Amino acid sequence: MGRKIKRRDLFGYATAGAFGLFMAGLAERTSAQSTTPSFYITGDIAQNRLKLISPGDIGFTLGGSEYVLTKDAYGYPQLRLPDGSLFNLIKQNIVTVFQKTGSYYAMDENGIVICRDSRTACIQEAVNHVNSLGGGMVYIRRGTYLMKAPVILDNISNVIIKGDGRDVTVLKPDPNSPAVGFKKDTSTPTYNLVFEDFTIDAGLYDATQYQVFGIYLWINTYDVYIHRLKLINFLNRMPIHTEKVTGWIVGNYIKTTITADAIALAVADGGQAVVADNEIYDNKFGGITTGAYNGYLTIVNNIVDTTEGYACISLETAFGYIRRAVVANNSCIGHPEIYPNSDFSINIGNKSDVALEEAVVVGNILKHGTIYVTGGVRVVVAGNLVIDPVSSIAGIIIDSVPQGYRPTIIVSFQSSF
Repeated sequence: MGRKIKRRDLFGYATAGAFGLFMAGLAERTSAQSTTPSFYITGDIAQNRLKLISPGDIGFTLGGSEYVLTKDAYGYPQLRLPDGSLFNLIKQNIVTVFQKTGSYYAMDENGIVICRDSRTACIQEAVNHVNSLGGGMVYIRRGTYLMKAPVILDNISNVIIKGDGRDVTVLKPDPNSPAVGFKKDTSTPTYNLVFEDFTIDAGLYDATQYQVFGIYLWINTYDVYIHRLKLINFLNRMPIHTEKVTGWIVGNYIKTTITADAIALAVADGGQAVVADNEIYDNKFGGITTGAYNGYLTIVNNIVDTTEGYACISLETAFGYIRRAVVANNSCIGHPEIYPNSDFSINIGNKSDVALEEAVVVGNILKHGTIYVTGGVRVVVAGNLVIDPVSSIAGIIIDSVPQGYRPTIIVSFQSSF
């Protein structure tokens, strides 16, 4: 890929406490009929490969020529090519999924019905259709959709799946054949998937017995955007589970997850991921569990309630090397009375290895527990508040710093109220 110009550094934003400025730059609804995507897409046209770049980027250079991002009349991004012509980065292929007289339909923008009453409430057929056109949007209108199978996303790229709003567009398992959610479980590379503005209610169906998913994306999935979803009532299944991916998990609401982490994320080799502005409540296991295969992680502005004492935020190096981890402005509000001596609230690294290059842990509030960083080469822990440290364990622990390194700075507040 070519060199990007005027790129904004997500990690710089987080450490400066200005992540909100980044989020404020995301595009919002521009008309009743059209929604501007919350990102820009660009890439190597010659290789027909697209890649996400963040708001604030204005283009890139490739082969010595400059490509500049612009917008069309609807706010969709375009790319001005070196010869002055314009290239539409997102084809406005839109398939609408809706209900009428007790049946499910999928209809393209020309009014052609491409599906009626499928096991996935016509969402699978809509996804397949826009994918066959090279990309587009699946717009799921308001209503409750009962599903008998998860939507399969193998070999699907450049697709936006968008509802009318969480609590307005709701996907649930059909009681007669319970299944729900979105799933990619092959290693085939997939690019540019967006999930936005709908609810998945798993109904506490046991995922060991039923095909019940939230958003499940297996390895080699690049530039994923999971935004403003509501994910509730999951049993034995992580509502968001992504393995070897890059992208953003932003502004989601997750409640009542039993015996599974709320968000599990492993960053692809050399990639980056952002987990921000999510609210997690009544989670009877871990909150946000992440790792990286030689990648970068930013975890900021999340509220996490783990009701049975498991880790609020865990960045594990068992997967591979974490180049940089920024954990900032998160609130861990778990209830220690159930397991008062359990896992650390914020846990970064593994004691058994040294696979953490940089860690910045700033401005977090912990209702109880400990911030535990192990194996870091360069570590900064500053301005955190630990209200009630776990008994017999200090509020801040820095452990297993490699020999010869003394870059650790600890300027944190610890209090027992």
